[in-house]
Amino acid sequence: MKLKLKITWLLVTILTSSGIQATELLLNNGDAFILEVISEDEKYVRVQWKNRVYAIPKKDIRKLDYSKKGEQSSYSYSTYQLKDGSRIQGILAKENDSVYVIRTEVGFLEIDKSRVSNVESSGIKEPDLPSEYLPANQPQPETVFGLTAAYMPNFQPLGPAFPATGAFGFFVEPAFMRMKDTYQWGFRIEGLASKSESGNFSVLHAWTNFGRNWLIGGNQNLDFYAKLGLGVASVQYKHDDTSRAGIDPSASVELGYQGFRWGDFQLRTGIRGTCFFETAASFCMAGLEISIGKRL
Repeated sequence: MKLKLKITWLLVTILTSSGIQATELLLNNGDAFILEVISEDEKYVRVQWKNRVYAIPKKDIRKLDYSKKGEQSSYSYSTYQLKDGSRIQGILAKENDSVYVIRTEVGFLEIDKSRVSNVESSGIKEPDLPSEYLPANQPQPETVFGLTAAYMPNFQPLGPAFPATGAFGFFVEPAFMRMKDTYQWGFRIEGLASKSESGNFSVLHAWTNFGRNWLIGGNQNLDFYAKLGLGVASVQYKHDDTSRAGIDPSASVELGYQGFRWGDFQLRTGIRGTCFFETAASFCMAGLEISIGKRL
């Protein structure tokens, strides 16, 4: 059981790490951003900034520095034209009546104001990307909230006593947890139940999942997805004279199609498998899942 959970968590870690690429982007006007670069072609650089996707013309970009990492942030570079004809570029750190203190590539530098003939700066401490870089046909990251239902036949050792399990719950996929237009973290809470003449079986299940989607040929109607989840479950089991209750870890995998869309609503259909791991034995189930979500 421990080995299975370690392998599952390792896969999630690898997939997550591969989707993160922080970069400093410097515009021609001196505004700079630590953001995520999605893709790049001959004319545009596509980036994700504050949960939105932008397409920035390369002619508006002074520099892309992939060596600079960190959380998303923005700041402005200023250019100081000295009276001797030289130019110094940096971020204003401090200013008083007589000097500028700026942060440059090589460290902090103090410049006497009497030596400066002109300062070129946007004057904005925390600039934002212009809305003109938002492409009209580019879908933006949105929070998805919805309901889900599943019907899953049970495997051994649960199957003989309880042939199938039904599940119903709700899920949320926050916009700020979407990466590179492709990867998405989500959370789900659901109830599972199965009943037979000899007893009943019920689970309250909470789990987080990491998924990605494949848009074939850029066609919104050919949208497929895969999800990998880890969670915890409160399990209650009663069969004949045997009863048991406890807290168990869980793992889930799901593959499906999500190309059905009506306005802000999206329908997903897929094949799902879920396992619950107990000390004495593990029990698994797999079957059909349907969910409907609304983009907020």
